[in-house]
Amino acid sequence: MKRSVKLIGIIALIAIIGFVMAACDSSPGSGNSGNNDTPAPLVFTGTADGQPLEITISRTAISRSTFITPQVGDHYEMIHGKTLVHKGIITAVDSVSGLCTFTPDADSPLKDPITAIVNKGEIPKIDGKGTGWKLVIVSGPWNDVEIDPIPDPVDPPSGNDVSLTGTTWKGTISFNSSLDSMFEGAVVTLNYTVVFNTATTANIAQEQLVAGKPELNELNSFDANYENRGNNLYLLGGGQEFGPYPIVGNRITKFDIGLTPGSGMSFDLIKQ
Repeated sequence: MKRSVKLIGIIALIAIIGFVMAACDSSPGSGNSGNNDTPAPLVFTGTADGQPLEITISRTAISRSTFITPQVGDHYEMIHGKTLVHKGIITAVDSVSGLCTFTPDADSPLKDPITAIVNKGEIPKIDGKGTGWKLVIVSGPWNDVEIDPIPDPVDPPSGNDVSLTGTTWKGTISFNSSLDSMFEGAVVTLNYTVVFNTATTANIAQEQLVAGKPELNELNSFDANYENRGNNLYLLGGGQEFGPYPIVGNRITKFDIGLTPGSGMSFDLIKQ
């Protein structure tokens, strides 16, 4: 039993890691595909003294997919009208207020630093939605500046959501237990049964079967809250959110209970 509990603990740890990875990818156009590619920049547009102004902040730290505020060393460019007027790196960041110092390179047309506040308007809510990225120039060469906020993406309309209430769905995933040597390479199979008892609550039963080791077989179940938004299933619990899991016909696809995205450990639930 202790060995079985340990395997479940490993899976739970992977689930937590998977949730953190998913939650981090909340900026528009992040470009994060689960690898270490440099993420896409933040691009702000607006006007300055009656002319279009575009400010691009490039996140150069490869390990980051998004940020609450920019970091020292990030590159930037400012185009006023159709002319590049300011470019360089961010040399100072206040992690609380988001106040950043934009310091020009030697070949930047404008030579004086610019300060601006770059942040989210508030801490993102549990569903990942905040109030969008905002940039406010505090000191610079322009007298009248208006920068449009970058809105957070919204879920598609949910007017035609499939009703899950009273339905039962099942799915199976098998994997080699190389996650832990104690199972000596045995194949572990997890059978899931998800029963949507009400419009907001579901019971998830997990049956663990370890090939050749019946003493490690186990059945666990737990309750979770859920939402169906735009025919995408989200599981809610413990202050966390897992999903989206698209509902396509008689399948709930890419179900993974928060397992690491791209790990190959997702599967489909089939409506019974």
